[in-house]
Amino acid sequence: MRVFLGVPVTPDIRNKASEIIKEFKIKLPECRWTKLENLHITLKFYGEISDEELNNIKLKINNITPGIKRGKLILTQLSRFDRRDRVVFIVDVIQENNWLTEFLLNLEKNEKIDYTAHLTLGRLKIKPAIRMKIAKFLKYYETKKDYFLNDRINNPEIVLYKSTLTQDGPIYEVLTKW
Repeated sequence: MRVFLGVPVTPDIRNKASEIIKEFKIKLPECRWTKLENLHITLKFYGEISDEELNNIKLKINNITPGIKRGKLILTQLSRFDRRDRVVFIVDVIQENNWLTEFLLNLEKNEKIDYTAHLTLGRLKIKPAIRMKIAKFLKYYETKKDYFLNDRINNPEIVLYKSTLTQDGPIYEVLTKW
């Protein structure tokens, strides 16, 4: 099964995201904008794992979470991940008192942590026919960069999600909450 760790967003953040995504859909309808019910802050993507690996992840998190004093997650600015053939539109997230870094270090003791907490707003495959439109949208996107500035999630819940890919986009199912 395909799984990831995330933090649900608050209703206020979901409402704000709804407003800005509606605006962005008009400017760049070619983008696959995140469905509101799927909005979350991504912590770690595991990908396809076995039932045994899933049980090991749950056990690790059960052992770690009691010792972690959670701080706030603070949304900062609109940003993006640029990949060779796609752009992922995100909101950057920072953490109060490094609680999330501590959690991930404990979780991934033997792995390199390549971690950027973020809220994904949309994904776009870059096609030559819309390059100019994308360039125009990126200038507009930049003017909105402070839209989520200082929105917060207090005492965030950590959730292990199952992600089932469908033709209409992913469907997320909560497996466990901490």
